[in-house]
Amino acid sequence: MHICYDCFGDLMKKILTAFIGTLTGVILWIAMSQLGIFPSWCGFIIIWGCLIGYEIIQSGLNKKGILICIIMSIVMLILAEMICLGLEIHSYANNYYEVSLLSSFFMIPMFVVNASILVTIILDIIIGMIFEVIGYITYIKIVKKQPIINKI
Repeated sequence: MHICYDCFGDLMKKILTAFIGTLTGVILWIAMSQLGIFPSWCGFIIIWGCLIGYEIIQSGLNKKGILICIIMSIVMLILAEMICLGLEIHSYANNYYEVSLLSSFFMIPMFVVNASILVTIILDIIIGMIFEVIGYITYIKIVKKQPIINKI
């Protein structure tokens, strides 16, 4: 079996580009959650950051790029929600015990078995994904008519 290292490197560069684009939305999601503000609307920013970042750095956006951005934005949205849960566990657990931040993240599976917590997590993720769909549609319908590259 032959592995094309140039193709693999190119794919990894595209995935890294999409990852970097999502960071603004993920950081905003975590910040809004810590402030007690409903964070799911940040799904819109996650997908926009991903698409715009990908388009600028990769000099365009094709179907493969769109697929990479959609997958990356969903993964990062779930990661943002898990980080928020880990921070909440850390905050709560530190009231009773001295718990490291890393230990709090390892406790996530124990908290997710609680039905009310699981429903809240799933609801946040679903609403975040709805905002991602809205963001994707608006990006394609409005912004994509005139590529970002031509505006810079």
